[in-house]
Amino acid sequence: MKRKWMALWMICCVLMIGVYSGKIVHASSAALAFSKNKEQISVGQSFIVTLTVESAAEFKDFQTYVAYDPQILELVDTGNHVTGSDGLVFISDIDGKKSNVHQYRMKFRALEEGSCEIYVSDTVYIYEAATATEMSVSKGNLQVDVKPAETKEENQGLGSLKVGEGILEPKFDSKVTEYRVAVSADTETLFIDAKAKLKAYKVTMEGNTNLKEGDNLAKIVVTDKNDVDKIYTIMIHKKTKEEEALDKEAKESEVKGEEKQNGLSVYKEDDGIILETNMYFRIVPIPGSSVIPKGYKEENIKIHGMSITVYMPSNDPASNLVLIYGKVEGVKEEGAAFYTFDRMEETMQRFRASEPVVESSTEMENYKKQIKHLYILIFILVICLLAMLLALLHIYIKTGQQIEFEQEEEEEDKHEPWL
Repeated sequence: MKRKWMALWMICCVLMIGVYSGKIVHASSAALAFSKNKEQISVGQSFIVTLTVESAAEFKDFQTYVAYDPQILELVDTGNHVTGSDGLVFISDIDGKKSNVHQYRMKFRALEEGSCEIYVSDTVYIYEAATATEMSVSKGNLQVDVKPAETKEENQGLGSLKVGEGILEPKFDSKVTEYRVAVSADTETLFIDAKAKLKAYKVTMEGNTNLKEGDNLAKIVVTDKNDVDKIYTIMIHKKTKEEEALDKEAKESEVKGEEKQNGLSVYKEDDGIILETNMYFRIVPIPGSSVIPKGYKEENIKIHGMSITVYMPSNDPASNLVLIYGKVEGVKEEGAAFYTFDRMEETMQRFRASEPVVESSTEMENYKKQIKHLYILIFILVICLLAMLLALLHIYIKTGQQIEFEQEEEEEDKHEPWL
């Protein structure tokens, strides 16, 4: 009988240990699965990959790395808790919300045709929220197959076309295939920046180097995945020295004609800006800030559309009179100096250092008011002084009359007999 009870006790202990051990062995687990929002993906297309982490038990801490082929795919955007580039994505969601399901979003763009996998490349760290114990993990991969880009008419040809010199005519349009541009006589190579609409297309060019005087034909060829070519041409006209001289003369005449207003011409020459008004004046840089007259500061204003460095009265930024530093052409005895330019009359005259700084209109008004008040005060003081003088004169006269009257009474008293 005793042996039976002992055997029963041992069986119970074994069962309890088995149950307890089962709890340890069968701890909570999580499953990782990838999914994408598009079934078919072509070169140039973007798509979204979602990593879903799911468990029967709530969890909140999750961390791992996800790998992909950077030759085929490009990571262009990520969601919360996701960072990465160049073939590796880091997902770190620590102290987040307790949940049975967490999802992490990644946006890719297909670069080249081919197949690749998106997969978990490192240890997965995930902890049960209630017990903070590490959970076991099962994980799967995602196969991504990238197909060639569909060749459509709107995707063929150039997406942009720029030249390093001159103005491209007509203005670039992908549908327009013939252009022209003029370059200087010294240009040997015209830089052309031509980019296809799709990165996978090949762009080649010829005819833009070793340019000769006259017309040169440059050809730009865009080849798609199906070896279909779209050809663009640029007629490059290299000017002769004579053509350049004529163009320069015509341009200067045009500028002078456009800028001449109210007897003033403003135009640019190789060695400075010219103001031609009542004198032929060439603007030159000042030798140093120390020569700027006291009470003036450097400013930039536009005269007939051209930016000119002038020196404005510090206390009157709206003054019509400004200083310009330069020299009068044709006057040998005079060097560079400051000249006063009247913006209203558009005339110039030599500035003398003794000239006072122009006061602002506000200060002049205040000064005039002060002078007026002073005159009123002086007038009042003069009136008061005259009144006081008149009062004193009146008192003096009255006092004199009183004294004379008293003296007369005294004289009469002396001559009267005593009663």
